[in-house]
Amino acid sequence: MKVGAERQEALRQALERSGAEPREVKGTGEVWRYDLEGAGVTLWRTGTVRVHGKGEYHEVLSRLVDQFVVPAQAPKLPIDLPRDAPWAGVDESGKGDYFGPLVSAAVCVTPEVAAELAALGVQDSKQLSDPRVRRLAPEIRRRASWAKTEVAPPRYNGLYAEFRREGKRLNQLLAWAHVRSIAELLTRGPAPAYAIVDQFADARVVEQAAERGARHLRIVQFPKAEADIAVAAASIVAREAFLDWLARASERIGVTLPKGASPQVVEAARQIAAAGGREALGSVAKLHFATTDRVLDG
Repeated sequence: MKVGAERQEALRQALERSGAEPREVKGTGEVWRYDLEGAGVTLWRTGTVRVHGKGEYHEVLSRLVDQFVVPAQAPKLPIDLPRDAPWAGVDESGKGDYFGPLVSAAVCVTPEVAAELAALGVQDSKQLSDPRVRRLAPEIRRRASWAKTEVAPPRYNGLYAEFRREGKRLNQLLAWAHVRSIAELLTRGPAPAYAIVDQFADARVVEQAAERGARHLRIVQFPKAEADIAVAAASIVAREAFLDWLARASERIGVTLPKGASPQVVEAARQIAAAGGREALGSVAKLHFATTDRVLDG
């Protein structure tokens, strides 16, 4: 991958914000090298960038570098969005993870707080290491009003089954969680002029849910909404809650619950199912994932 000279310093700074640490270069052709939990990024004098290593942080670094390899496409913001009054951002964590809850978070920022969060390096949590998420989340919670909706696996599984019986989809469950977070946020701190949510496949899903539960607050949706500082802050608050839940549950059941849906996830699920069957699995996992059939029928 190639990174132009004008973007190399910005990439280096983004790596440091993500929690990556500088390492000694190997040879005269390297400009710098950064490592993060078994994965790394190296820049050569030719402008070539290589992501190396393995593990979940290889994906984190790859996504981060991609932003600099391909010219960033700024989200197309509605032209009438005011930035001189508070606004809210909403995002989730755990939707694609077999273990753990679905967490929705909403964060309301003033223009002043938005500037402070940007200076701290707040960005989409998918571009950050877990330690960096844990350092930034308390800073966000101290500065901004926030709320979260944490749907633990037992309740998630019940709600998912109920939604399916009613002909509803997973996106409608997520919209329900987002609106609960927004409604709670409206009881705290300054009232936002609008709330930004990453655009769903069907934009009306969130809007219809909001009409029933968020006091008709204006909902703004567009792709890659995590580029907005309020949405990025919400993604970090949600991710912290997700990580905390996984850590507590792992300690409680004596099995480490990995993130995502990897072979390690399948192995952990088999240990849990061997000890307590489907009921034990349903206490920590989202049972509608295909992983459940692999574990129980395999």
